[in-house]
Amino acid sequence: MSMVSTIAPFALAAVLWGAVASAGDDCSCQPGGSGNDAATLVRAAVTVCTTSADKDRDTRLEIWISKTGDKETAYLDVGRKTKLVNGSSKLFVVPKTGTAMTRGEIPGSSLQLRITPIGHDSWRFKAKAVLKFNDGTTYQKCFDEAALNREARTGVYRLD
Repeated sequence: MSMVSTIAPFALAAVLWGAVASAGDDCSCQPGGSGNDAATLVRAAVTVCTTSADKDRDTRLEIWISKTGDKETAYLDVGRKTKLVNGSSKLFVVPKTGTAMTRGEIPGSSLQLRITPIGHDSWRFKAKAVLKFNDGTTYQKCFDEAALNREARTGVYRLD
């Protein structure tokens, strides 16, 4: 047996393990952040890291950032075009809607994810929300593993 054939499986395992580890790292963060309470939201981004049950391509995914009182401040309909496989991560920029949000409105605000599966899809994931404000500061919140499926289609995760 050559040295190359002996080392190759270990090298492949290291590459694959690195991809899985980095996907999990995409959903870790330094939670919170400080800034001016009057600063307004200029960009919302959500990273989802699929863990042990992938999201099928034909399962619709919607993402919201809402402030207190269910006032939608950012929304994205990912649609039915993206498969999220086990061990992967995907960053979504969530466009702002008509309702402005200030940093001071983070308490009571939430990230909402909803799936509309065709059939029996079940999705397990971690998530990270990053809000960027016009004073140049950001606010981050990471969420532990959660699951959505045809019985539990919507998850609401508090940003504070």
